[in-house]
Amino acid sequence: MFISTTEFKAKCLEIIRKIDNFKTEIIITKHKKPLVKIIPFNKNKKSKKTLFGLLKGNIKIKSDLTKPLNEKWDVN
Repeated sequence: MFISTTEFKAKCLEIIRKIDNFKTEIIITKHKKPLVKIIPFNKNKKSKKTLFGLLKGNIKIKSDLTKPLNEKWDVN
């Protein structure tokens, strides 16, 4: 369901109630371009994703991370 920012502003509480009751999502648009998606909060669903290992397989190391950088540091 798409609605404009103007319509959302005028009917905010009613729209939030519908999202909660019907477990649906809406996309708010500005100048007919999608701006924000509002989805119902699911109290019973536990997220299976954790931050640990989230990027596994997505990062590639291109050089030795322990190799000195040969940079001079001034500690003053």
